[in-house]
Amino acid sequence: MKALFLLFLPFALVAQETTAPAQIQSGYRSTLIIEAKARSEDIIKAYELLKREKPTLKISARTYSGQILSNIADITPMPNGTLLLFRIASTQGVKNQFVSVEDVADLFYS
Repeated sequence: MKALFLLFLPFALVAQETTAPAQIQSGYRSTLIIEAKARSEDIIKAYELLKREKPTLKISARTYSGQILSNIADITPMPNGTLLLFRIASTQGVKNQFVSVEDVADLFYS
């Protein structure tokens, strides 16, 4: 009976470790793995902070794929937090664009 328990113990420990945020180090950089919903909430909070700090400046977002979304009017997270709806003001009106939460690199004033 003890041998059977010891056999399943490593699997139980692995299952417990994967549910918490993890940090992976590679060379001089480290990567923090968090849930998509928490990441989308952080992006929304950062957008609100930039907007509140300097409301007259335009806010842009840069994606890891190299795209820059300029003149963001609003950011709305989808229910599961894996996608963000960017509402972008343009001369033709407001345009909507969905971006994967892991593709958003940073927000900045433009």
